[in-house]
Amino acid sequence: MRLRFLHLLTHAGLETHRVSGSTLQRAQLFAQGEAGVLAFSEWLAQVPTALHSMLVDVADEGFHLESIPHTMGSDRRALIQRRLTQQFFGSPYATAISLGRERSGRRDERLLLMAITRPALLEPWLAALHRHEARLSALYTVPLLAGDLIRKLAPGIPRGLILLLTGNGIRQLHFEDGRLRFSRLAPAPEGPFASWGLDCLREAQKTWQYLNAQRWIPRGTALPVILVANAADGSALLSDVSRARQADDKLQFRLAPIDTAARQLGFSDTYAESDSQSLVMQLAVRERSGGAQLASAEDRHFYRQWQIRFAALGGCAAALAAALVMSAHWLVDSGEDRTAAASLRAEAASFDQRYTNLLGTLPRIPSSVDALRTAVEGMERIRNGITDPREALTGVSKALSGFTDITLEQLDWQSVPDKPGAQNLLLIASLDQTSGNNPRATLERIQTFVAAVEQSTGANVVLVQQPFDTGSDKLLRSDANLSAKRPQFRLQLDWKERS
Repeated sequence: MRLRFLHLLTHAGLETHRVSGSTLQRAQLFAQGEAGVLAFSEWLAQVPTALHSMLVDVADEGFHLESIPHTMGSDRRALIQRRLTQQFFGSPYATAISLGRERSGRRDERLLLMAITRPALLEPWLAALHRHEARLSALYTVPLLAGDLIRKLAPGIPRGLILLLTGNGIRQLHFEDGRLRFSRLAPAPEGPFASWGLDCLREAQKTWQYLNAQRWIPRGTALPVILVANAADGSALLSDVSRARQADDKLQFRLAPIDTAARQLGFSDTYAESDSQSLVMQLAVRERSGGAQLASAEDRHFYRQWQIRFAALGGCAAALAAALVMSAHWLVDSGEDRTAAASLRAEAASFDQRYTNLLGTLPRIPSSVDALRTAVEGMERIRNGITDPREALTGVSKALSGFTDITLEQLDWQSVPDKPGAQNLLLIASLDQTSGNNPRATLERIQTFVAAVEQSTGANVVLVQQPFDTGSDKLLRSDANLSAKRPQFRLQLDWKERS
């Protein structure tokens, strides 16, 4: 059986666990710092063919709710990557999770953008994996694995908090409609888990205040808090919370026994302590390849190579087995095949005769074959006259990728009658709000964008509406100076399909 390891990265260092079926066996502990990374690198040299995955449990995480126009394919991927770069600049460990489409307006797609905001914590360990050509399959965080936990522990609850207690601290997971919205890791208090009641209350209150300030929950909303712990610790924790909370406190604490949570998640291990770290690691082991994770394509390069080789070998083995089976079948049935072939020829001749007889009973076609051919060719010409807008839209998307301060608001497209391959595009865009403070710089920025659109699309681009008046008898004044809206402008593209 191939060796497989799960590495848990915290602020204290890297814990390496060997995965054996559904169980985890702690193998090594490497402290943070150069010495720990060097020891990890030496250890990697001893397991050159193993598969690896990494779970990061740190406080340096960022979350942002975003809405984007509903797009698909490469355009959607490019738009999401642009928003991730804008929100988490400098961190390659970022991803987006779709929360579905809005129910009103343009029905934009809602996204939860999330990232590890301090990449320097990960880079030395990932660099060691890359130097040894280790096969890293995925890079997870605790929030990325919270989906099953939320669905099992909070069915039917519209929104709330889940508190997990670990040696790293108090992990809080805020969910809404069965999906993660926000997560936060508070430092671990001193003492045993049973004495963390007041700290759990204070940290949950901080999170509730933050969610209210961000307007992620309706102001004044009562919030259920599901505390995952064993029965003994849970009783002491809830008792401390009950004594300390005020009468008007909006947090409603309840206990979810950790053994019950493990069974609901399908795990057979018993949990004598309240530490949820093992539970989260089991979720990481069970997570299927292809789900949301943070490792870049470069980090997973050697794992992808291994997948391709494994698939190729498996395909070759399957093809060889199939060839052997077919050869044996052909040898046994060669005599029967000749008899069947003669029977099929006789049956085919019978079908041909029946087909000829049926054709004789059909009425004659009122038009000639040549007339029908001419009609079909005319319909084909009409169909070919429809212009495909993808090339023009791809050019616009390429131009937008270089202007992070410009947001596409609306794009209308239509073919030009009597001009095969020609089309008109009307593009409505806006700049960030600070652009209204310097209209002349805004105009120069728009002209630069116009030139970029012309270069990427090859179209004739006309600025049909500016965000301010520029008449000789008027002051250069932006609408953005009078309101909090983003300055808008319009472009018209006259585009001709390349032959």
